[in-house]
Amino acid sequence: MLGRSLGSLICFYLLASASLPTFANPVITLGILDWRDEAKAASSWEPTLAALKQQFPDKQIELHQLSLEGIADALAEQKLDYVITNPGHYVQLSQTFQLAPLATLNNPFFELAQQAVGSVLLVPVENQTIQTWQDLRGLKLGAVTFDAFGGFQLIWDELAQEGLDPKKDFVKWQLTGFPMEQLFDQLASGKVDAIIVRSCLAEVLAVEGRINLADYRVIGERQHSGYPCLTSSQLYPDWPFLSTGKPTAAEASKVLQALLKSREDQPAQWAAPLSYQPVYNLFERLRLGPFEAFPHNPLLNVIYRYRYLLMLGSGLLILLFAHHIRVGYLVRKRSQALETAMQTTQEKQQELAHLSRFAVMGELAAGLAHELNQPLTAIVNYAQGSQRLLQTLNTQTFPQQESLLAVTQKITIQGKRAADIIRNLRAFLRKGDRGLEQLEPQELLQEVRLFMEARLKQEEVELRLHLPEKTPLISVNRVEFLQIFINLISNALDAMQANSGKKIDVYVSESPASKYLVFNVIDQGEGLSLEASQRIFEPFFTTRKQGMGLGLSLSRSLAAAQGAKLELLPHSAGGVCARLEWPLVS
Repeated sequence: MLGRSLGSLICFYLLASASLPTFANPVITLGILDWRDEAKAASSWEPTLAALKQQFPDKQIELHQLSLEGIADALAEQKLDYVITNPGHYVQLSQTFQLAPLATLNNPFFELAQQAVGSVLLVPVENQTIQTWQDLRGLKLGAVTFDAFGGFQLIWDELAQEGLDPKKDFVKWQLTGFPMEQLFDQLASGKVDAIIVRSCLAEVLAVEGRINLADYRVIGERQHSGYPCLTSSQLYPDWPFLSTGKPTAAEASKVLQALLKSREDQPAQWAAPLSYQPVYNLFERLRLGPFEAFPHNPLLNVIYRYRYLLMLGSGLLILLFAHHIRVGYLVRKRSQALETAMQTTQEKQQELAHLSRFAVMGELAAGLAHELNQPLTAIVNYAQGSQRLLQTLNTQTFPQQESLLAVTQKITIQGKRAADIIRNLRAFLRKGDRGLEQLEPQELLQEVRLFMEARLKQEEVELRLHLPEKTPLISVNRVEFLQIFINLISNALDAMQANSGKKIDVYVSESPASKYLVFNVIDQGEGLSLEASQRIFEPFFTTRKQGMGLGLSLSRSLAAAQGAKLELLPHSAGGVCARLEWPLVS
């Protein structure tokens, strides 16, 4: 079933193809580089045109004689089916247009078939000062155009191999354009010292009687076996017959058959196409056409050829180098971070050890206070008993009664004071709940003075309390309030260590709305820096070398837990004002 369907489809396709009309182009357009005058160029290509007309009797053969630029423009506009041009022009066009060589020209000017293009550099025979390539330095040379293959580029290659730069080592170039034979007139008139022409042109002009070959001498003459013309260069494949890609494969095949067919009276004007690789090699040496962007320096040439690999390798090296730098940076950064962390850990360990010692000292102080409480109680009892005994004595029989009573009274007072200190110390160190009491601020501040009295005397600092005549009660946890105030007084003393004879003022006042009792603790120290003022309440931040950085942070937390507010402000007279706002008893 599948075979029968496939056969039917093929038959249908063949019938449809046979029934379709053919729209073959009735005109064959042939573009030819007109390097000679129009009449002679047309006669030169007459065998080719006749062969094409015989092969395509139903088609019109149009011959367009164009310049180098004209052929390129016509190809760009797709006006040509086939092109005949010199090998160099073909290589230049091949980088832009899809051209296929169908055949290579047999030299039309000689009976001997020659498939070669050369160039010759001629000077007047009477000019004996020019013998070698090097003698051309500083002279004026004539050529058709710098784009001419046999008219310039082949000699350029020879000059380059002799170490000469045509565009630097000569005074001036005389570019005449086509036709090429006018260069002989320029040389005869003395306008140029030497001319570059296509090989065999001089021989053709001599046959026509227009010049005498004996009047000219070749510079850098080369001998090529079987080549009858004067030449100063290597030989390259002759002009190609090119298909532009517009004709069909069948038409191109018939054109090739016509070109290679010999006539009875003369051989074919065309032969099988030769390789134009030598022309590509020449252009690579001269950096022309497809190789124009290549640098002339061999090392730069290698770099240019492998530029993408080199760019890729360079990019990889840069990435590896950047990665190496990044890894090194990260290693250094993390090493520094590790060192900083280790240093911070050591500092924290020291602080924890310090806190541990404080905890141990607190336990020792609590135990010591407990043990001292009994002997102090005994001392007070003995002093009070001595007082009662002395009061029973007669001053006449015991005249020292009054002085001993005064001593025992002082012993009693100091004993009670010592007991109060120990009782407060035990209360301060006791782990208790947050039980609040309604207390007198003055009484609390006197307890603070009592705790800090020894250090105040040692550092010669006066603690001055400024209290109103009547202060309202405040609701506080006694121990925590004392802890807050002791921390504030301690910080004030630390800030004034370098100065003696200073004062710490504590001002107590009610807020305007009578909601808070405001305690302002003002020292006469150096104040706080901008960084310290921003971080002063951070845990473990301290401006003291031996400080732990926990006092103010803990004090603020304790105050906030009881509805109070603690802040540090710069004082107008210098130093710092620690402002504590404590809520009043409602």
